[in-house]
Amino acid sequence: MHKFLFLCFLGQVCVVGSTIQAQDVNSNSLSESKVANHPKAVPWNGSEQKGGISSAQNGALIYGEIINPDSLGPLKLVYAEQKFSGRISTGEQEVTLIQEQGMFLDGVLNSQKKKFRIQVPQDSMVYVSLLLDGRVLLEDYLLHPSDSVMISMDLGRMNIVFGGPESVWMEAQFATKRGGDNTFNSRILLEQDKENFLNQQDNRAQWEQYQEEFGPKLKIFDLGMDGADYAFSQLMDDDYAKIPGWNQLLVFKSAIPSDRFDLLQADLVGNYYAEILRSFRQYQYGIPQIKGQRELLDRMNLMLPELSRKIKIDLDSLEPNLISQGYYSLASEWVKLDRMISGEAFETIVTGNFQGGFLDKLLVGNLLDRIKFTADELKFWENYTVLIKSDTWKRLADKTLAKYQTGQVVDRVIWKDLAGKEWTLDDFKGKATLFYFYFSTCSNSEKYFKNYLLPLYQETAELANYQLVAVSVDDDQALWKSSLTTYSNTELINLNFPLSENKAWLNKYHIQGYPGTLLIDGEGRVLSFHLNGEDYKDYRDRFLKVLSTPSINSSH
Repeated sequence: MHKFLFLCFLGQVCVVGSTIQAQDVNSNSLSESKVANHPKAVPWNGSEQKGGISSAQNGALIYGEIINPDSLGPLKLVYAEQKFSGRISTGEQEVTLIQEQGMFLDGVLNSQKKKFRIQVPQDSMVYVSLLLDGRVLLEDYLLHPSDSVMISMDLGRMNIVFGGPESVWMEAQFATKRGGDNTFNSRILLEQDKENFLNQQDNRAQWEQYQEEFGPKLKIFDLGMDGADYAFSQLMDDDYAKIPGWNQLLVFKSAIPSDRFDLLQADLVGNYYAEILRSFRQYQYGIPQIKGQRELLDRMNLMLPELSRKIKIDLDSLEPNLISQGYYSLASEWVKLDRMISGEAFETIVTGNFQGGFLDKLLVGNLLDRIKFTADELKFWENYTVLIKSDTWKRLADKTLAKYQTGQVVDRVIWKDLAGKEWTLDDFKGKATLFYFYFSTCSNSEKYFKNYLLPLYQETAELANYQLVAVSVDDDQALWKSSLTTYSNTELINLNFPLSENKAWLNKYHIQGYPGTLLIDGEGRVLSFHLNGEDYKDYRDRFLKVLSTPSINSSH
C-alpha cells in the first residue's frame, strides 16, 4: 500500500509551527500616494555592518531588530541571484549577521532587542531569506538594489513589523505568502486503493467522523483515477481567485509599482500551477507507470494535450520574467509535460518556444538539475554552449557545476546505528553504497523512499551489486527509532547523523533539503550527489548508468 500526503507549502513563513503576524509600521491603510511616490533609497548613514561595506547605496539596505525569548542563535541572511525550481539556485551567498545591543539613544528603547544592519551586495533583484539558528523567519523575499527596509521581529509574540521606504512592498510579499500557506482546504491523501485503505482497522469510521467536525477536511483519492481528475480540474481552472494568496495580492495592486505586482503574480500563479503539475507528473502518472498500469496511463494520456494547451495559455498570460522562480518553474514543467506528449528533447522544445535570456535560463536550469544527478552530464555542457548565448549565464552555470565534481573522496564521518555502534566509510569499502538521507515527519521522504528508492533497490540491488543505507538526520533519536518503519525499512542498515552537529558535512555534499542521496563507489569516491528522474523508468535507467560510470570526471 502506498500513501501520498500533499500539503502545499509554497513560500511559507514558519517559526516553531506558529503563525507570524505582520504589519506596515508606517500606515494602517494603503494609500495611493505611496504608488505615485514610490521612494528611492537614500545613502546609508551611520555605523556600517562590520566587514567594510560602503556607505554608498549599491545594494538593498536592511536594518533589523529582534526579540527572541530563547537564547539568540546565529542570525543569517541568505540571498541568491537566480532561483530555479526545487533546491537549485546560482550565486547563492550566506552572511552571518552581527547582532548588537541597542543603545537607547539610537532609538532602540527595549533592552530585550538586538539590532543588525547590512547592505546586500547586488546589482539586480535578488531573493533574500532570514534564518535564526536554522529556523526560517523570512523566506525568498524579493529586494531591488535600491530598496531600503526595516524589519522588527518579536518571536515571543510571533509578530513582524516592516518599516522604511519599502514597507508596503515587504508587506505585500508577506501577506501573499501567508495567504498561499492556507492549506485548510487542500489536505489530500492519495492511495493506490482508497476503499482498501478505508476498510483497514477503523479508518472509515474515523474519517467519516472528522468529516462532520469543524476543521480541515481530508480528501482521499485513488491514484490515476479521481486523484488525476482532481489534479486535472485544478490545472484547467483559470480562476485565479481560487489560488491561495491571490486575493491578498490583489489588495496591494494599486499600492506597489506595476512591474513589481507582475513579478509577485508570476511567482504566485507560476508556483501554484507548477507544483500541481509536478505532482501530476511524478505521482498521478509516475506511480501507475512504475506499476505498469496501462489502462490508467491510457486514460491520462487523453488528458495531456488539452492540459498542455491550457498551461501554455497560463504561461503566456504572465509577464515574461528572468527573476521569477514561479515563472521559471511553470515554464520548465510545461516543457516536461510537452515532452511526455511529443517525445522530443528538452532543449528542442525550449528553443522552439522561448528566446533571449529566458531561453538561456531554462537551458541552464535543466543542466543544473541534471548535473545534480550524474556528473557525466558535465560532458553534456559542451552541447549546450551552442544554444546558450549569454556569457553571464554560462559563467553562472560554470560556478555551480564546479561544486558537483565527482571523483572526490568523501570526508571522514561517523554515524551510529540503532544499537549505538559507530560506523565509518571504511565499513562500506569494496562495494558501491547509496546513502539515503531523511528526517522523520518529512512526508516527501516517505513518498520518495516507498515509491522510488525502495522499488529501485529491490529491483536492481542484486544485479548492480550495491547496498542501500538509510541515514536519519533527526536530533531526537527516540523519534528516529519510533518512526523508522515509516521512512525506512528494518532490513536496511539504519544510521543516525544529527543535523545540528553535522550541518557543515551535509552542506558540503549538497544534502540541504530532504530527502537527499549520496552515491559512492567501493573506494569512497562520489559517483552522484542526487538521484532523480522524470518518472520511475527514467530514474532507474539514469541510476544504473551512473553506477556503471567511472567516478572521475574527464571534463571541467
